Amino acid sequence: MVLSQLFRRVTRMEIKTYQCDNCGKLQGSDETWWIVSSTDNESFVVFPWGRHVLNNGHKTVCSNSCIMQLLSEFLSEKVEKVSIRQGVHVH
Repeated sequence: MVLSQLFRRVTRMEIKTYQCDNCGKLQGSDETWWIVSSTDNESFVVFPWGRHVLNNGHKTVCSNSCIMQLLSEFLSEKVEKVSIRQGVHVH
């Protein structure tokens, strides 16, 4: 392969950056990120980040605090739905 061909191949490479779906932080190379899945509205699942699971309705998150915030929102929605079904008003 000639240097000019190599250069053309390298210039076509796409660099994709990922952003936390909760706080907006951009992903760095040395950080552990997570995927949060709650698509069925019955479960809240967290697993290590990987490109193979993106674009499947999952959220990409950067930290434990972002996971906990999403879990809190998930549980609040569950409590509200249960309360509405039972006719109970929750403050």
